[in-house]
Amino acid sequence: MRVGIFGLGTVGQGLLQILRERQPAIEAVAVVDRSYARKAELLAGIKASDDKNLILKDKSIDTVVELMGGIDDALYVVRSAIENGKNVVTANKALLAEHGYALFQFASEHGRTIAFEAAIAGAIPIVRNIETIFRHERITRLMGIVNGTTNYILTRMRKDHLSYGEVLEAAQKQGLAEADPTLDVGGYDAQQKLALLTSLITGEWVEAKNIPVRGITEISAQDVVWAERFHNRIRLVAEYNLIQGQHYMHVTPALVGEQNVLYDIEYENNALLFHGEYSAEHLFMGKGAGKFPTAFSVYSDLIQLQLAAASPVPVRKIETYLPIANIADTTSAFYLRLRVKDQPGVLAAIAQILGNNALSIASVHQDHSAVAAGEVDIVIHTHAQKRSGFYKALKEIHALKSIVLHHVYLPVLG
Repeated sequence: MRVGIFGLGTVGQGLLQILRERQPAIEAVAVVDRSYARKAELLAGIKASDDKNLILKDKSIDTVVELMGGIDDALYVVRSAIENGKNVVTANKALLAEHGYALFQFASEHGRTIAFEAAIAGAIPIVRNIETIFRHERITRLMGIVNGTTNYILTRMRKDHLSYGEVLEAAQKQGLAEADPTLDVGGYDAQQKLALLTSLITGEWVEAKNIPVRGITEISAQDVVWAERFHNRIRLVAEYNLIQGQHYMHVTPALVGEQNVLYDIEYENNALLFHGEYSAEHLFMGKGAGKFPTAFSVYSDLIQLQLAAASPVPVRKIETYLPIANIADTTSAFYLRLRVKDQPGVLAAIAQILGNNALSIASVHQDHSAVAAGEVDIVIHTHAQKRSGFYKALKEIHALKSIVLHHVYLPVLG
């Protein structure tokens, strides 16, 4: 197999090293990178340029690896590679989340394939398992941590007793978070990955923009402490459920209990738990990011394409869009923290609103330690009820004149 690589950043460099050390039958023959001239030592024996046609017009190259990132240039490269009879391996979940439906159709029409194991969970081989071992299994639930940056931040907040802002700044200095971290901390990276996963699971295309998403930017040190008091930890969770034929999915920070498999997933590690109708529960864990974990997933896709070379190339064809049901129609217990004026009748008013919306209170706690004089934090745990009732109650609580700061709320996973 002769491979052309677009993008020689961290993952691209890791892939080159793996290919040189492990697989002489897969040869990296060309690299296109904007700063190729500064990477001459890494590129010894490999043709290099900033001209895309170096790879796209080379008929001897049968597989393109797209590691450029971004969308517009990557879209051009992937389409052009397929038009020129080349298979594609990519780690670009943003590209696939936005243009995957059309790209997979395009690849199918040209008898080519787009492999993307590295686009979802780093070194975890979740795509290949869904497409092979569980191809004919009905997956009824998927729950996971699929963003290493947010998991790292939440872990450091708990272990080192730091604020969200302090950990984010440290992560940016270490290169673990982007200068603009919105894609990660806003939950959008996990949203894109969940869209790809559920498209694979259901065989119908899921548009990422239609998946409800909340990030971790509102999580404070107080929330982390309160979670610990109740033997919980906060995780950014991507979740899919098939309930009575309806497909529910969302990305949200949540409280996970000690019995939940996500409880012990720390730092940049990822984990995916899914439940099959016949095969029951399966758990996948591993590094969700990093030079070699991600590069190895790219490498594994190349190996699979090489193994398939003697038979027709497998193609993915998704022809319909999946309707997403309203997550508000499902049930959950909730953690709710409110900062209010410390005066008589406030708690009673909040309790009445919750009761009027069929929400039962499991516990109530007050905390004066982290607030100004005359204020108090109220922490409420509810029993499981319909989310729609909880959301309606929040709007009514916000209208109370005694509310000092807007709420922080988290669904509770067992």
